[in-house]
Amino acid sequence: MATSLGVTLLFFSALPLLGRCELKLNPGCKVETLRACGDDFIPYKKGPHLHESGQEFDEGCKKDKTQLPCTIKFINDCTEGLSKAAALVAVKALEENVEAACAVGSDAYNRYQKAIKCMNSQGEKLHKCISNFQGVLERAVVKAPSKEVIHYTCCSYSQTVDCLTDALAPCKSVGAQDYIVGIVEQMFGETLNLVCGKYKKGSAECKSLPQLPRLGANDRRLDNIVEILLETANTLGRKN
Repeated sequence: MATSLGVTLLFFSALPLLGRCELKLNPGCKVETLRACGDDFIPYKKGPHLHESGQEFDEGCKKDKTQLPCTIKFINDCTEGLSKAAALVAVKALEENVEAACAVGSDAYNRYQKAIKCMNSQGEKLHKCISNFQGVLERAVVKAPSKEVIHYTCCSYSQTVDCLTDALAPCKSVGAQDYIVGIVEQMFGETLNLVCGKYKKGSAECKSLPQLPRLGANDRRLDNIVEILLETANTLGRKN
């Protein structure tokens, strides 16, 4: 997947495309189908608490294992090119983590159980990290020039990793930092490392980006993170 994604990124980045356009889906597809799948599987996206044990854990795993295949089916059936490749990398990485953590008795399950109570004790901070990341990406897709969307994404990603790391500092001894940051890096790091260039943590390029305007009452909204990822990848190679 990494090699094919790299080739796809190079191809699309070289295209001299003009104009801003929203993501195009295959015939018969609607974005409402993706939204209906849900994205509760994004850690701390919906709120400050992840399922811990017992019935709560079983129900959380069941929901994740329903939403993830639904999302992957939509990506496979309804998208093409770079958007499809980038989204599949992210969602399949998370699916692998969910499958492992939900397998009672596995090493991943034991790691999750060791860390989850401490992670949830920092849940408000973690939820804020993810919410801010989503907010920047949403505003970038809607408000920024197409050629700048990936730059905002790269810079916000670096800030989000720092935010998560700082939030989980009290939980380092139980492996929570490595667990959550590792998931986020698997989801987004591989793709972004290929396209971010100079737009990295602490760079002058990131510091020089203008602050994004707030969304207005008539602006479209993007609440689903996979939808935002598809839209972000769709902007690569555009010149305005």
